[in-house]
Amino acid sequence: SNLLRLKGFAWLAPWQSRQGLAALAGTQFTLRPGQPWWASVKPEHWPKDLKEDIKKDWHKLHGDRRTELVCIGQDLDHAAVQAELETCLLTEQEMAAGAKSWFMLRDPFFESWEAEQDKARAYGHGHGHGHEHGQHEKSVTHV
Repeated sequence: SNLLRLKGFAWLAPWQSRQGLAALAGTQFTLRPGQPWWASVKPEHWPKDLKEDIKKDWHKLHGDRRTELVCIGQDLDHAAVQAELETCLLTEQEMAAGAKSWFMLRDPFFESWEAEQDKARAYGHGHGHGHEHGQHEKSVTHV
């Protein structure tokens, strides 16, 4: 396939509280921890000005957890790219087994994500960057 760039966020089954941020440029692929899913934050801690936007993408069972990827390529075979990406999805049986069973799935990113979280904690906060210091949002409480 002639996939040149991919960017977006993903819901990884073993990571119920945090988004995965995916990026591909050429042959360099990264998947790193992103912001918490709003579904893992108590609604009273949601920013008031974002509540309506959060609700637009809300799923009855899964909240805002989802995968959204933008793929850019030259002479891209969209069906082939979609078929390949869909091989990464849980099967219907795995999905039906529920969130508790997903923690038993192999997490190929666990070690690198834990290392990134350890670095963040060493700098005095437990999240990835995406902001300048001094501009932290209000603290959030996870459910």
